[in-house]
Amino acid sequence: MLSPYDDLFVHQTHQPLEIVASADPGWQEAAYFNCHDASGRLSALCGLDVFPNNQFAVAWLLVELDGEHYASYQTGPLGPWREELAVGPLRFTALEPMKRWRLELRDDANGIEGSLEFEARFPACHFRPIRLEQAGMVVFDQSYFNQAGRYHGSLRVKQEHFTGLQGLRARRWGPNIPDRLPFYNWISLPLADRNITVWQFETPEGEILYCDGAVSHADGRVTPITRMDHQWELAPDARHPRRVAATLHLADGSTLDLESRERGTHFLGALPLHWSDGVPGQRAHAEANGLSIESCSEFSVGGEKAIGIYDTFCRQGYARYGLPSLGA
Repeated sequence: MLSPYDDLFVHQTHQPLEIVASADPGWQEAAYFNCHDASGRLSALCGLDVFPNNQFAVAWLLVELDGEHYASYQTGPLGPWREELAVGPLRFTALEPMKRWRLELRDDANGIEGSLEFEARFPACHFRPIRLEQAGMVVFDQSYFNQAGRYHGSLRVKQEHFTGLQGLRARRWGPNIPDRLPFYNWISLPLADRNITVWQFETPEGEILYCDGAVSHADGRVTPITRMDHQWELAPDARHPRRVAATLHLADGSTLDLESRERGTHFLGALPLHWSDGVPGQRAHAEANGLSIESCSEFSVGGEKAIGIYDTFCRQGYARYGLPSLGA
């Protein structure tokens, strides 16, 4: 059970690092990355989820381009997971913690391949611990941080090569039951001189359970976000917004207004590995079965426009927008 990391002064319990402090079967350690081009025509999400108490890992890659949706999910036994962050052809390497990561991505079935290096543009934003319960059950109890940056290298989709990508990475660890999470809004928005990120959980009736986030500047200045007011515009039969007007309330007493318009959307869930917005019924199936829905959107903040991600989760329903619960 020993690993090379057990020779470092990093222990928090009497156990080797391969043994986590919780016996919860839903305990996970996860890495997440999003990237998009400057126009919002291409967007991609990828990540790695490790479940040490169940001895398996999942790596995944989602790409959306011109209404075509591609997905690759790789699962496998755990192995030396602190030393080798990879499952199948999806590999993640921390080159310089808190600064640089390498992503080696390949989805042969869909003609996608990429070699990218994430470089941080802003300091990491560490959120307050998030603990959420539902009917006496802990559904989320994790530490979480994220960091905006740029990507060097290229991502190939079919015959097109995309460079100059930017986006965000995130890390989290702790127990999680994904399909029981309450309604939330999550924003990742890299701007020229600052990054905006916020995560707000609510009950179906709109009571705020948790909100945290920050406006982060490259020089290290950080202003926490304490609340997010949002107004959605939904397309018919959709469970996510095509437009949003939001006001962010900052800890210094000021507010920040922003608007977003959907350009492309990722649906995370049990869906085909390739489907199209243009095929009747496929988009409706995705709306009904997506676990979370991440829209690559064009944002407007005080006259500045930029591409970012607007992520929502509403399987538990949300009364103000007329969204019924889809059940656990």
